[in-house]
Amino acid sequence: MNVASNEMRLLDEIHRHGPKYLREARRAHGEDLVEFMLRTHQLSRFRLPDGDVLALGRRARRARGLSPNYTKPSTRSLRQQVTRGKVIRALEDRGYRLEEHRNPYVSVTTDPQGRRTLVAVNHTGYSSRTLRRLVSETLLGELLSGSELLIVDPNAERLKGAARDHQHLFTLESLERLTEPPPN
Repeated sequence: MNVASNEMRLLDEIHRHGPKYLREARRAHGEDLVEFMLRTHQLSRFRLPDGDVLALGRRARRARGLSPNYTKPSTRSLRQQVTRGKVIRALEDRGYRLEEHRNPYVSVTTDPQGRRTLVAVNHTGYSSRTLRRLVSETLLGELLSGSELLIVDPNAERLKGAARDHQHLFTLESLERLTEPPPN
């Protein structure tokens, strides 16, 4: 495979799934390619406590018709994007297909049976109050039109009561259970 197609593959992954850990990118695409893309501003490197992440750089954002970022995103924003990317990757492994990212918290997918599914992810977790607001105010119209709602939360046990109250509207999934590799 040539260098240009490796570059495009890495940029597509980051555009689709959000920031990627530097160590994973180097392992998957090679250190030379990653360093070249950093030098040419196709990728930007940001520090998180658990490792450096790569996001689209100025040049790649411009090429995709996005506005170039000249400021550093917050740590909270990067963590949210990394978490959303892990969830979308895990769902794609289960047969889901990503349609679009609405915002950093909600993505639209199609499940293996072809039904439209909204995926809500928050890296810090939802409280029962924000969960109720998300379902009743933000996404109710789409849910009534036949879409499914999958809520992924790191503290899913804490929300069991709220999930029981609205079990006809959404499915609650634990972040750890969804993103952990299947047992051999």
